[in-house]
Amino acid sequence: FVRKGGTKFPGEISTAIFTDKQGNEQTSMVIRDITERLQAEEKLRESQTRLAVIIGSAMDAIVTLGADQNIILFNPAAEKLFRCPADKALGLPLDQFMPERSREVHHKNIRKFGETNQTKRSMGVLGRLTCLRADGEEFPAEITISQTEMAGKKIFTAILRDITTRVQTEAALRENEQRFRSIFEQSPIGIGVIDTLSSKFIQVNQKYCDIVGRSRDEMLTMSFNMITHPDDVGKDRDELQRLINGEIHSYNFDKRYIRPDQSVIWAHLTIVSMWQGQDEPKIHLTMVEDITARKHAEDALRESEEKYRLLFENVMNGFALHEIVLNDEGTPVDYIFLEANQAFEQLTGLKREN
Repeated sequence: FVRKGGTKFPGEISTAIFTDKQGNEQTSMVIRDITERLQAEEKLRESQTRLAVIIGSAMDAIVTLGADQNIILFNPAAEKLFRCPADKALGLPLDQFMPERSREVHHKNIRKFGETNQTKRSMGVLGRLTCLRADGEEFPAEITISQTEMAGKKIFTAILRDITTRVQTEAALRENEQRFRSIFEQSPIGIGVIDTLSSKFIQVNQKYCDIVGRSRDEMLTMSFNMITHPDDVGKDRDELQRLINGEIHSYNFDKRYIRPDQSVIWAHLTIVSMWQGQDEPKIHLTMVEDITARKHAEDALRESEEKYRLLFENVMNGFALHEIVLNDEGTPVDYIFLEANQAFEQLTGLKREN
């Protein structure tokens, strides 16, 4: 239609034919401007188109259920997820895509959810349920469900995501953590995780605690400098600084710890950084092996050797140590001097250097 000013508008016409008092047929006409209605319808079509595009291109499966819990929408991602074409899924209850053991629980959850005024809720433990593909394969899924009313009836929309890879990754991570925990706690050497910048213990195993004679709770309040012998603190700090500066990735040396009773124990210490490349230094791993017995044995050996040397050199009798030389048949044919004392030189006139 064209208005007097020349502007056009869409209209809807209603007509009626009637007979007037003189018996003449007359026509009445009602014209209604439907511009706003058409605009609203266009917006609705645009909205529906956008929604269809979103639903059709969504990476997650989207399934809408009617009030009877039968499927009324099954997007392409749902077809792929459940390996079932939409034309076969429409009209089926959603529990067709769940193991039989889970169906009753699913029905109860849907009914209970429908009785609430909530518009959104994750279902299952931590949002997870076991679902069933059309070929019978089960898989873990994360499901979010929402509800709304249309024409006085509730409809439910479920968004599903296959989390098989995530579940497998989480299982592998738990297994690795359990393996590390087992190695950490049962290791025959002391192991600790230390905050590199503060030098404080973050985690220690029982063996480390046994070596330094302290409880785990006590260790977690201390830095490694607090239990290190004063004469070894400087070297420990210098090497750690080189580690922080990126000059080295690890270092090791023998150091002493002081126990609460002030006794000193020796340990072989290995430090390994637990950051990569240009990462900020955060934590490092320390491994400690008690070598006190070895150190005592080395000290005892040195003391014994010193006593032997003193006795050997000062005894009045001449002594010489030889290595017997054997021929191919194993018969002694000669000997080689290995050591001789001063008395032997005086008695024989031979010199040790000769």
